[in-house]
Amino acid sequence: METKVLEECTYYRIESPRGVMSDHLNEMELEYYKEQGYFTLMFWTEQGDEWVTKKYKVGKIYKYTRKTIVTEEVLA
Repeated sequence: METKVLEECTYYRIESPRGVMSDHLNEMELEYYKEQGYFTLMFWTEQGDEWVTKKYKVGKIYKYTRKTIVTEEVLA
């Protein structure tokens, strides 16, 4: 049985102290938000029919690695 990695992707997410999670970020975006000390998220409001941008403090930083692999298996 042989395993082959086709694609490997690393991304980050930031959690605010209140538990709000950011979108998926690459390393450059992560460094930018760490320097600022906050990240922003946009929300669509139903009452005013407009976009609202909110700022959240940087708390915990999570690192994720996504891999796409292929495994060969002999069945006979």
